[in-house]
Amino acid sequence: MIIGVSGVAGAGKDLFVETCIKEFEKLGKTGKRFALASALKHEVRDWCLEHYGIDSVNCPREDKEKIRSFLVAHGTTKRHASQGRHWVEQLQPQIEEQKNNYDYLFISDLRYADYPKDETYWLKEELGGKLVHISQYKIEPRLNGETKIFRPPVNEEERRNEPMLEEEADYILQWEFNTDMMNKDTYIASKVNEFINWLSSYKE
Repeated sequence: MIIGVSGVAGAGKDLFVETCIKEFEKLGKTGKRFALASALKHEVRDWCLEHYGIDSVNCPREDKEKIRSFLVAHGTTKRHASQGRHWVEQLQPQIEEQKNNYDYLFISDLRYADYPKDETYWLKEELGGKLVHISQYKIEPRLNGETKIFRPPVNEEERRNEPMLEEEADYILQWEFNTDMMNKDTYIASKVNEFINWLSSYKE
């Protein structure tokens, strides 16, 4: 099965995928992560190294934030020129090559639902996959109790696409992340196992 993961930057998409793969391994299942952005990062790597001194393929989050607007601009230009197909067609051969070698393939960065045959269409209609939408929040006190404050979109592209991605999602995951949270690993695993139980029930 192929599972696509959506959500704003920093919502925990990669963490979700990594934890899913670990939890599936405990059940004797195999999983592999893919990312639509991998081809983008490789495509602009030399340029980023020359002009920014940043390796777009392998850099810490703080450096990624410095070049995020450039990556978004380049990726968006390619997407618009191809009606949303450029990056999915870059990843398609890898998916086809590996889909019979693993029980679960994860695409950790579904971000768009702009065009009729965009990333969500590709995942659900062409690959037969399921879409997970992740959002991260923290609890803040208010005069009349507590409220959830969700991590906001980082740019206009995310702000426009997030409602569409959430609407298209087959599974909605909201998880709390406070810096002083205790038993964080146990909490993350429990949220992931809720998804795995849902997936098992769905497949049955």
